[in-house]
Amino acid sequence: MNSGIFVSLTAADVAVSREKWVKLAPSEATPEAARAVMKASRFDVLPVDDGVAVEWYFRTRKWNDYAEIERERIRGADILAPDTPFRDVLRGMALEERLFYFIADRHAVLGLLSVANLNRRQVKVYLYGLLCDLEVELSELVARSLPHEAIVAFALKKEAESSVLEEGVRHSASEGVDEHPVNRLYLGDLVDIARNHGLHRHVHYTDKEFKKALDPIVKLRNAVAHPVNPLITAVRGVRDLQQRMVDMEDAIFRLRHCC
Repeated sequence: MNSGIFVSLTAADVAVSREKWVKLAPSEATPEAARAVMKASRFDVLPVDDGVAVEWYFRTRKWNDYAEIERERIRGADILAPDTPFRDVLRGMALEERLFYFIADRHAVLGLLSVANLNRRQVKVYLYGLLCDLEVELSELVARSLPHEAIVAFALKKEAESSVLEEGVRHSASEGVDEHPVNRLYLGDLVDIARNHGLHRHVHYTDKEFKKALDPIVKLRNAVAHPVNPLITAVRGVRDLQQRMVDMEDAIFRLRHCC
């Protein structure tokens, strides 16, 4: 699955650039100075930058714990190319249990990408693109698989939203727009109606697989819809986020190609 299928996002888009990062000059690069800066700013990685080259950095031995600070040399395993797709960045963080990468090209270190950067707006926009693709594909499955009346009946069971549905569809009709009632359903509704009518079997999910894959995506959708709320609040959340992306990409592929 190449990155052109989804919204494009690269490591450089998410990273903090070298021009903007907080750093220590080599003449100041003592563990004591590093600890003071890192603790005050809640940084777990602090580059040593002389304005020409970046070869060293300080890091916390334990993430978010500033009691022990280590000075490390940047190694090849610490580097990602600027154009590395974000999905590969997240996979590396999750599967290799990495909490940061330096971004570099052939000539220089260009930036730093850490777990904290996963809460940046660019990541939410990327995820929102995936969620939109999933919602559109799932709505099309529901629309072509179920009669109009069944979709309306499902929507009207949601008493709090029934008047909104009816009013919205009537308004669209009065404006000369033929609106399908499926367009009034949210992602969670689409997952529920698909499950209730067994549509997940059309794309080769068992009941258990569909629930396990899609229910957490609905929760993610709610988090992405609130831009000021963080996606990652603990390092263990990286693996969860990566699994949600895998499940979204898998669901989109199935909906596009397996029915």
